[in-house]
Amino acid sequence: MAIHELLEANRLEPDSSIHATNLASAYSSLDKRDDALSFVFAGMGKAPDDPLLKYMLDDLSKPAAKATSKPTDRNAVVVLPFGSAGGAVQRVGLGMMIADMLITEISNSTSTPVVERSRLGDLLKEQDLQQTSRFDSDTAVKLGGLIGAEHILIGNISEFSGSFELTAQLIEVSSSRVLGAHTARVDSGDVDALINATNQIPSALEM
Repeated sequence: MAIHELLEANRLEPDSSIHATNLASAYSSLDKRDDALSFVFAGMGKAPDDPLLKYMLDDLSKPAAKATSKPTDRNAVVVLPFGSAGGAVQRVGLGMMIADMLITEISNSTSTPVVERSRLGDLLKEQDLQQTSRFDSDTAVKLGGLIGAEHILIGNISEFSGSFELTAQLIEVSSSRVLGAHTARVDSGDVDALINATNQIPSALEM
């Protein structure tokens, strides 16, 4: 969604924390940190325990990462921000939160090298894809090839009334072949269950 559409939705439903979250994520993707933080704080005033708002506050509070020219390992995986299509509620920043959690889990629990988030962010900006809500397999394979990764992990998180549904696919860049797929569904009010379901994705895909 464009910024003006998100602002209009926020104007029509000023008590909704979801619109504030979406605006914060949209401004963050445009590197407008102050604007993003203002909507994070506005959202937390309405929903102080919202896990996505807490994640965004922590993320925006970190110092900017320094650019690096480190080449991509030949057998590296790149984790794209998860989409949020198909749900009853649209949460712009939720897919990035899931991707960040996966990057951490893959780095900590497997021997597979992972492309840094900062390098992926630079590539998405170069390709004008930083606000893409969901990556199809063709676009994902193209990005994997551009960044020099062997595999790419894509997925979607849909928020329905009372639950999250997570889907993930591991794709081989050279052949565009889907090597594995996984689906999980958890209570949207159970943050620990969402974290656990996300952390189980690498093992489920046999990474």
